[in-house]
Amino acid sequence: MVLELRSRGASNSSFPVIVAAAANSSLPHYRPGETLVQRDQPLLIDWGALVKGYCSDLTRTLMIGRVSPQMKKIYNIVLEAQMAAIDFLRPGVTTMQADKIAREVIEKAGFGKQFGHGLGHGIGRDIHELPTLRKTGVEEELRPGMIVTVEPGIYLPGEGGVRIEDDVLITHSGCEVLSSLDKSFEGCHIE
Repeated sequence: MVLELRSRGASNSSFPVIVAAAANSSLPHYRPGETLVQRDQPLLIDWGALVKGYCSDLTRTLMIGRVSPQMKKIYNIVLEAQMAAIDFLRPGVTTMQADKIAREVIEKAGFGKQFGHGLGHGIGRDIHELPTLRKTGVEEELRPGMIVTVEPGIYLPGEGGVRIEDDVLITHSGCEVLSSLDKSFEGCHIE
């Protein structure tokens, strides 16, 4: 992964890459082990590049082979939650309000307890910066120029998890998604 990042202009990865296959994808900060990537399971990849001293952070969950109805369902719920939060982001929105938008989509679908982390965090010279988008803690208004991650997830212990993450710039009139990698279910399903 680092060789590919460097071939595209990065000086390094911005943090140790997370690659979590099968049930390990239900562990949000999994560290790679001995599990082999196989068909008919989710594969969560969380990576970022360090370019000119600035970090990026991106997560996609790939569905390889046959996908259980449950995993397809949670994929689409997570995507809906992420898109709702991104559509809501603009100057003046608070970090807790942003988290609440995504969390309500996931809770309404019955998976609130399976979304155990905050919606996202600031990103810049460090991989984790303020502000922190979460349901508790310090509430801060988003301002133009801030870049935050938007990364809701649903994690089913023993089965697998889905997280979809993009980097989002808060602009004067709304926001701009800085990542362009496909996140549709069809784009992340590998036959």
